[in-house]
Amino acid sequence: TAQRTPEVIATSMVNVKNSYEKNLRELFAKLDRDGSGLITLAEMEIFLEDEVSNAQLGALEIDISDAWQLFRILDYERRGAIEIEKFVEGCTSVKGSAKGIDVAILRSEVKAVSRQLERLALFVEDPTRSVAASSRRLSPQTSRVNSRTWGWDAVGTNNNNNSNNSSYKN
Repeated sequence: TAQRTPEVIATSMVNVKNSYEKNLRELFAKLDRDGSGLITLAEMEIFLEDEVSNAQLGALEIDISDAWQLFRILDYERRGAIEIEKFVEGCTSVKGSAKGIDVAILRSEVKAVSRQLERLALFVEDPTRSVAASSRRLSPQTSRVNSRTWGWDAVGTNNNNNSNNSSYKN
């Protein structure tokens, strides 16, 4: 028997991935009934009504319920259509089960977005408080430059009494 070296295994894995992506591109061409280069929700619905089409998705390890969710996720701009690259990337990402690292990455990203939303909410509530907090986090020199540049002092009040903002005094 042939020895399964890491190089042979890696080559085999790349070939499987390339074959999978080729099959996804062929599937995309079937979904894209009008040849626009986009899959619309209507085209997806027509495709999913057919048993043979559902079997094709199953052969690619995509559950029909995943297909609906996948379309919704990939159409994050809510245009009602997705491009081939988004389709291939999305189908590849849902193939198989989630790994621990996938879940950890998702949790981390959700936490980061939550923190950004909290800061945005504070700014919306009181923009001057957020500007003052940002100024305090900066070095004294940077804070002075920013205060002069933007016309705000360290407590967030407008220190620019001159209506002409084109020149700054040192």
